[in-house]
Amino acid sequence: MPNELHRGHEPMLLPPESLQREVEAQVAGMDRLLRHQQDLHENLLGQLSRLSEIQEFVATCAAELVGVPHTPTLTLQRSLEAASRLGPGFLLSSGSETWTACELLALFQQMQPQSLQMATSLFTPGVTSAGAIYEVGEQGKVITDAPLFHIERPRPGQQEAQHGA
Repeated sequence: MPNELHRGHEPMLLPPESLQREVEAQVAGMDRLLRHQQDLHENLLGQLSRLSEIQEFVATCAAELVGVPHTPTLTLQRSLEAASRLGPGFLLSSGSETWTACELLALFQQMQPQSLQMATSLFTPGVTSAGAIYEVGEQGKVITDAPLFHIERPRPGQQEAQHGA
């Protein structure tokens, strides 16, 4: 039925001008509701982004405190590259040998490039604990208790001694 507006159970006949005003009011209301919904959506996306940043910060803090791996599984190459970004003075050791991450990466590239594809897990040094690079299996689980390499924090005065040498 033309020009009818249903309110309750009984249809109301409206003149065309009133019907148009009613439709315009309804459209304006829906526009306001849509803008509000878009604002809420943008706000939620911003909060989710911030939550992601907070989670990353917490994970980094936990890694620094207890040596939790930053990423579950990396190739040895990626672990060495990440270790090289820990900062100056960090050393990797195995047995009695000690290297910087960059030195060790260059040695592997030159002498055993296939080993750089080995699956590993990087545990960054904590405030009170040493870090390590462990070989991991397909599921990302550490294979042995002995790490491939220990990662040591710089000792006070170590950087000055390196630069002076």
